[in-house]
Amino acid sequence: MCSQQYTLQPSAPSISGKAGSTTLPDMLDVPAEYHNFANVFSDSLSENLPEHKLYDLKINLKEGTSPPLGPIYSLLESELKALHEFIDDNLHSGFITPSHLPYGALVLFVKKKTSKLYLCVNFCGLNKISKKDCYSLPLISDLLNSTHSAHIYTKVDLQHAYHLVHIAKGDEWKTAFQTHYSSFKWCVIPFGLTNAPMVFQHFVNNIFTDMLDISIVIYFDNILIYSDNPVEH
Repeated sequence: MCSQQYTLQPSAPSISGKAGSTTLPDMLDVPAEYHNFANVFSDSLSENLPEHKLYDLKINLKEGTSPPLGPIYSLLESELKALHEFIDDNLHSGFITPSHLPYGALVLFVKKKTSKLYLCVNFCGLNKISKKDCYSLPLISDLLNSTHSAHIYTKVDLQHAYHLVHIAKGDEWKTAFQTHYSSFKWCVIPFGLTNAPMVFQHFVNNIFTDMLDISIVIYFDNILIYSDNPVEH
């Protein structure tokens, strides 16, 4: 998880609270009062493969259908480099694993505002043949009504949000995608699957059931904590 961007003063206490100790590199943008929760905000821990849970994403296909095989396009040198990094990072974390089946979505690259290339898997073909979930998403207007009278707010963004939830065992092959080097399949939820938003919202809502609309509202990977005073917060 990662919080909003803050700049800590040099005199801020370290994670351990001991004089002279060093703040972990991935905690530098986390407010000092949250350093006791270092394991929650750690970048490195967020890259660990999660355990299978009740909320694993099931991909139920319509009768008589199978995932399509997407084409492979020529890539620029910068895109090949980004592809290498993506494969290495996600294989290392266990988020993807090699696939040997004759299915696979195509991959594309999108340039972020920072000019960094972001790999996207085009799941349009898979989504067309997937049965849709019916879990309702929260209304923005309701979330705003719950928080409008509070005086203190803390916004937290979940790191690798969808990757906190597994693909259901036996359904991983349906998420396969083709690259220049090999085919791979997802072990965790990737972006772009039709039922991913509903499954993820169900997952986070159930974790915070006793606090929803009391001190917390959640919209996908955005958590807003609100209260009237610092003691309650």
